[in-house]
Amino acid sequence: MKADAFFIMDRLYDTLDRRIEFWHKQKKAMSGMFGLGKDKAALIQLMAERLIVAYDLAVAFAYMHEHK
Repeated sequence: MKADAFFIMDRLYDTLDRRIEFWHKQKKAMSGMFGLGKDKAALIQLMAERLIVAYDLAVAFAYMHEHK
């Protein structure tokens, strides 16, 4: 059976522009001299969060593209 409608049960807390700016500020605060990380674990967590968002966006665009 093909669904003709759906519900989105998620809430958008930020725009992508705001989130990118926030990540930039976080990375800058975590980085030491010459861009070397002071807190490698936090930098890894930040990169993981960014990759998850990139993956989620790619999946959403792929879904929209497949369903025109």
